[in-house]
Amino acid sequence: MTIDFGLVLPAGPPKGALDRWRDDLDAVLPVVASRFRSLWMTDHFFWDDAPTFEAWTVLAYAAARWPQFELGPIVLGQSYRNPALLAK
Repeated sequence: MTIDFGLVLPAGPPKGALDRWRDDLDAVLPVVASRFRSLWMTDHFFWDDAPTFEAWTVLAYAAARWPQFELGPIVLGQSYRNPALLAK
C-alpha cells in the first residue's frame, strides 16, 4: 500500500508581489513533483489582510501550467458556490 501526498498552494501572493506567487511555484514544483501527487487550493476570499486568489481560477491555471499533478479545492464555500452549478 502506498500513501500519496498533496501540496496546498498559497492562498495568494505577499502584499505587493503578485508575480512572486507564480515565480515561487515555478521554482518549487519541479523540485517536489516526485514527492507530491496533487495540488490543492483553499476557497476563501479573505485571508488575514493579504490578497487572495479565487480557487477555481487558480485550479484552472494550475491544470494548464502543471499537468502532472491532480488538482482539487480543499473546501468550497457553499454560501457563494451553488452546489448545482459546481456539479455541472
